[in-house]
Amino acid sequence: MIMMRKIFLSFFIAMTCFCSSLHAYKIEKFDDGLTLITDKNLYSNVVVVDFWVKTGALYETLENSGASHFMEHMFFQGTKKRPGKSADYIKKMGASFNGATSYDYVHYYIEAPKNKLEESIDILNDMLSNADINEKKFEEERGVILAELASRLSNPMQYIGDTFGGVIFDQDYPYGKLLGGKYEIIEKMSIGDLQYFYNTFYTKDRIAIVVTGNFDEENLKRIIKEKTVSLKRSISPVNVQFKNPHKITQKIVKTENRFSGSNSYGKIGWIGAEAGNPDFIPMLLLGYILSGGISSRLDQKIVTSGLASAISLNFSPTQIQSDFSFTFIALPGKC
Repeated sequence: MIMMRKIFLSFFIAMTCFCSSLHAYKIEKFDDGLTLITDKNLYSNVVVVDFWVKTGALYETLENSGASHFMEHMFFQGTKKRPGKSADYIKKMGASFNGATSYDYVHYYIEAPKNKLEESIDILNDMLSNADINEKKFEEERGVILAELASRLSNPMQYIGDTFGGVIFDQDYPYGKLLGGKYEIIEKMSIGDLQYFYNTFYTKDRIAIVVTGNFDEENLKRIIKEKTVSLKRSISPVNVQFKNPHKITQKIVKTENRFSGSNSYGKIGWIGAEAGNPDFIPMLLLGYILSGGISSRLDQKIVTSGLASAISLNFSPTQIQSDFSFTFIALPGKC
């Protein structure tokens, strides 16, 4: 878990500035646009290889909303070199793996024995550069994704998290969109729409490979250069401009009688600051003072007093302004 937190921090350094290193981190940008971030640990018997891509829901339009999450599904459905499920090849190495889609990024990682470093890089590169996107797999995964979206609508906490952005922001502001896309858009999406998004945003200039563990640096660079030849180069780099969110001039309240049960689920928030803003760290610190465990202010006032069973901060590094908010589960009659 600690290794993954370090990877997340180092990725955000790369994605927001592509510049100086922090502590033991080393950041190098190759001539082909690819970025390598390393954190060496001579005492580790494992390595983590993590491919981060500067894409996600921020870069989707209302017409292709959900494409990033769709691509996450497709990447694990095999390649021409490795037909079948990618997971099968990773498990044979004795490794663990996962992927995630966010508004600001997508990433795919393998945690493996240190002697499986080259194979881990080869598998992840193969997944991202040679995804076997065909009609059969596309339709199969569309069904899986639609089932996921329907399931999220029936989960109170997921529903609040998914829809809060549409309340506090304009509907066309990036964080106002549903992360996984709208059901009706996924239903209509074509394989051509997905391939266009893939070809546009999964290019070397938008990818940072993060490696942490015990490895030889020069050998790692050689492997990266050899294995990533198949990653697409950008013909015309994409520069997406984001507008500022509208200002909140009055309190916005939205209520829904949507779920059965006696508990109430809620979220309260404000427009926050992006990762590069000087206000970000003070806001993050304030958030943890207010809701960072049983000794925090809100936990003492709300949870310990019996008003709610839980309250948590929702605020993380983002490229543009997102929300600074708290989610809570109020006990019966205490909302």
